[in-house]
Amino acid sequence: MWEPVKKYFYVCLIGVVCFFGNLGSAALFEEDEPKNAECGREMFVRGDWLIPTFNEELRTDKPILLYWLMLSSFHVFGMNEFAARFPSALLSTGSMLLVCMMANRMFLHHPGILASLILATSIMFTIIARASTPDGTLIFFFTLTMAVYFMSLPVVKLGQKKLLWPTDVVPDKMHASCWLGVCMGLALLAKGPVGLLLPCLIMGLTVVMARYCFTVNNKNSNWRERMYSLVREILHPQILWQAMWSLRPQVMLPIALCVAFPWYIAVTIQTDGAWLAGFLGKHNVGRFLTPMEKHAGPFFYYIPVICIGFFPWSMFLLMTLYHGIKRVIPPLGQQFSAPELPVNSTITREQFGHLFLLCWLGLYVTFFSCAQTKLPNYVLPVYPALALLTASFLSRWKHAEIDLQDFWMKFATYCYGVIGIALTAGLYVGCSLYFP
Repeated sequence: MWEPVKKYFYVCLIGVVCFFGNLGSAALFEEDEPKNAECGREMFVRGDWLIPTFNEELRTDKPILLYWLMLSSFHVFGMNEFAARFPSALLSTGSMLLVCMMANRMFLHHPGILASLILATSIMFTIIARASTPDGTLIFFFTLTMAVYFMSLPVVKLGQKKLLWPTDVVPDKMHASCWLGVCMGLALLAKGPVGLLLPCLIMGLTVVMARYCFTVNNKNSNWRERMYSLVREILHPQILWQAMWSLRPQVMLPIALCVAFPWYIAVTIQTDGAWLAGFLGKHNVGRFLTPMEKHAGPFFYYIPVICIGFFPWSMFLLMTLYHGIKRVIPPLGQQFSAPELPVNSTITREQFGHLFLLCWLGLYVTFFSCAQTKLPNYVLPVYPALALLTASFLSRWKHAEIDLQDFWMKFATYCYGVIGIALTAGLYVGCSLYFP
């Protein structure tokens, strides 16, 4: 009975150590933190919970949820750096708890604490968790949406069964769809349209891919034919419509809009449309179509960004993705029957979990790779998926379920050593140049 409570206590302890230690000791850094905190301070001084401003001018960069959390924090802790960063640290700890819960439910060896530790100690996530930016808020509500979707699926509840498509890969209860709408509405208030659009696309892609990976006849003998079959499945209008409609958009979307739109409508009316025009026109459509503020990059921009931001766990990413894909892609020549698997074949909770995480990771990174404006923090909501996949790989390797050549672990260890030496030398040079 106390085992889950003890695990969540350890996760909270890791979050407190990583995110709350000396949280208010450093001054606000770069551009985003001072702007966000000053915006919250001005709203606090005016007693205004509706219109964000910076230097008493309308600020259209981000929606309101971060400022609401910051205003609440100012009321409790006063106007200081700790209060400005407290919401990010608190919600990042919440993201760790969600990752722990999903890992324990998704994977056989219940690596929840490991998954949370991986998330908390990746460089970019730690930085964002200690900064007064809306990224920590978006990550939490995005991860909450994904957790509600996964935990409400029949295939997850039963653990191992013949798969009926799409019944077993969509929420089976109406109240689960309602909660999904609430979560997406809060994500919409945290960062804008991505909080609504991308969860819907990820869930839809997962449903379509489940049909392809686990239920569709597949007699192709080479990868070229396999990829052609996959593209044909994904783009088939009837399959797409059936997949999306099975997710109950007629329930989710109205609830999401009811949660978020009252503020959007109110701020649009109060600013005569100026806030909405600046936010949607400039900071969403404009950033997607054209590079802004010299933040451009090639299509593969986020590959090195994730390798750096997910360090030190990025040393295992190549092996993690390879073995994760192997869990869900049928071997060449294997045949399936529709609409369900053969009697002697089953889909496990872990198999579907890997498929879901790969869809989450692949679609999110691809979407922002197509955007013309690129920043490292744009793909932060995939870090929980990366942490879950890495925890699964390491736990399966620990229990000898993966036949891994010694070369890969030696390579990762050598990389750690080289990077450690380079960081030590860089620290020495940096201290000698910038500190007395």
